[in-house]
Amino acid sequence: MVKLTVSVDASVVPVRRTRWELDPSEKPQTSVPVIMCPTIMSDMDELKALASRLHSLLQQSIVEIAPRVRTLVSGNSNDERLIEHTLDHLLDAACLPEGLALFKTLCRHYWYINPGAAASYVQTYRQMWDADSLPMEGGSQSKPDESVP
Repeated sequence: MVKLTVSVDASVVPVRRTRWELDPSEKPQTSVPVIMCPTIMSDMDELKALASRLHSLLQQSIVEIAPRVRTLVSGNSNDERLIEHTLDHLLDAACLPEGLALFKTLCRHYWYINPGAAASYVQTYRQMWDADSLPMEGGSQSKPDESVP
């Protein structure tokens, strides 16, 4: 089954095909129609390109901020303003393993200077990047199907 629809300006041409026509090696028992639209595919390509650029910018920021983190930690710095400024920048890059490692290193250092502020940064990280580690609403960390004694 092939169904073509052409718009007036011919810029959008949705094509309806069965899955096995897209990949004949995996022909299912029953064919399920799949809609292919060139504008959606170009939007996905554009989104992938943007994500790739964001990833490279985050990698670049990690490379640039790593020496500052090493200097703060190895020099046993107590400059709270600079440490917090650096942690603010690292929060953006903490979605990548290298950024998270630097963030943890500086947070551990900051813990001995200002434990409350360091804990606040950890909480902010969890809200931004690790929501699964936060307690569920209602104050219980148990899952709905788990019984609490």
